[in-house]
Amino acid sequence: APRVRSSHRAMDNIVYSTISVKETDHLDIQPQGSKQAEAFVNAFLKHRLPRLGAEQIQERLNRKAVILEHFLKKRKKEKRRKTKCLSAKERRELRIFELKPEQQRYELFLPLHDLWKQYIRDLCNGLKPDIF
Repeated sequence: APRVRSSHRAMDNIVYSTISVKETDHLDIQPQGSKQAEAFVNAFLKHRLPRLGAEQIQERLNRKAVILEHFLKKRKKEKRRKTKCLSAKERRELRIFELKPEQQRYELFLPLHDLWKQYIRDLCNGLKPDIF
């Protein structure tokens, strides 16, 4: 167990150590003093956690666990375009519902009639087929 603690301390020292001037030049970032860093963190947290006051933010910082709130932008619902239906006049002109005489033969409708009879039988829980 002592090795784990010592390695944690060593990692903490590396993570929380200040960045040298040479490293800031290499990373192309500006070095900040502790006051500037603290002011930045406070301003950032105040912006990201608008519902909390300064004392509550400071309390969260002391606990070392800060969960930033994420606000989703509301998406505008896309309006669905209704398909334009044909008017009665257009249906008449296109003769959509007119059947040609060769399509009006009795034999063509027998399979549909049998299907209908089967549907009614299923609805009536298997009544005898001779009733229909």
